Amino acid sequence: MVHFALRTLLYDRVRFLIAVGGVAFAILLMLVLRGIMDGTVAKSTAYVDHVGADVFVAQQGVQHFALTSSVVPVAAEPAARAVPGVRAAVGIVSVPLVARIGGHEAAVRLVGFDPAGGLGGPWAMASGTASIDAGGVIVDRTLASSEGLDVGDTLTLAGQQFTVQGLSRGTNALAGKVVFVTRDVAARMVGTEGAYSYLLVQADHGVSADEVAARLRTALPDTSVMTRAEFSRNERDLLTGLFVTPVNVMAVIGMLVGIMVVGLTIYTVASERLRDFGVLKAIGASNRYVYLVILRLGLLVGMIGFVVGLSAGYLVKPLVEYFVPDLGIAYRPEFILAVLGIAAGMSLLSALLPVYRIAGVDPKEVFKA
Repeated sequence: MVHFALRTLLYDRVRFLIAVGGVAFAILLMLVLRGIMDGTVAKSTAYVDHVGADVFVAQQGVQHFALTSSVVPVAAEPAARAVPGVRAAVGIVSVPLVARIGGHEAAVRLVGFDPAGGLGGPWAMASGTASIDAGGVIVDRTLASSEGLDVGDTLTLAGQQFTVQGLSRGTNALAGKVVFVTRDVAARMVGTEGAYSYLLVQADHGVSADEVAARLRTALPDTSVMTRAEFSRNERDLLTGLFVTPVNVMAVIGMLVGIMVVGLTIYTVASERLRDFGVLKAIGASNRYVYLVILRLGLLVGMIGFVVGLSAGYLVKPLVEYFVPDLGIAYRPEFILAVLGIAAGMSLLSALLPVYRIAGVDPKEVFKA
């Protein structure tokens, strides 16, 4: 039956390629759109995920990092250090800012950290040093590359000139690439002396982040205390909400295009070969057999199109990330499986129309002159 379905499908190879191309386009569109959403959101939470803190302490009511501002009293830092199970607690200053580079402006996320504190600064360096002084700045290497900056060059932040002393890796987010200065300098720049934006807390070995977070909530009652997992999830949920509607709309459009292309192809093939199906019925083939042939036609197109679309998705991924460094693409295995199911359902659905037409074929008609 599969052999017969494949021969029927290859009856017109141009039409077969068009059908496979339609499905592949739909699969590619769904994969790339969702992959960009997941990859870009993951990039946007890179600081929270990789900075090394197990627990984050923020201003009461603050649940996010990238799109909010927070103020935590300096006194909260020693109070957090005194909590049992806390290995380290370090305050940072973090605000969105506009940097002036070479005559134009760029949105960045300013992070002021204590280079001697061992927490809060860049976790991976492309070049230069993370041990900056009061006149130094660490710039995300993607931002540096796009602006023609290198170690030793200067840039202006809030009217103050800094020397680039290091380039960091993995700190480019769509909402603003991270730029690091010392904590005291950042506090003076934004006028928050006597306060931090967040506390980054590390738990002792053998103590869970949840335990430390519960103790910190008791010790610092007027703050928001979140584990890294909670803070990152809040951030991802917020950013995903900004993407999900347009991504879903485009994915539905791609799926409808695939259904129409496959449906029209199979309908045309079936219509042109009605006589062949009539002969099959005349020599004893049941309607069920003929229906299964048509459904297999659709399923074959869908599966071949899925493989082509998935392969194209992995070929597109490095190109997108190379030409648009702010974006990331991540293909999660569970979503690939979901797309496989969509491809199968889309193909079977597109085969329903020709099934109805073939069901009405009278075997006697094929023997008339």
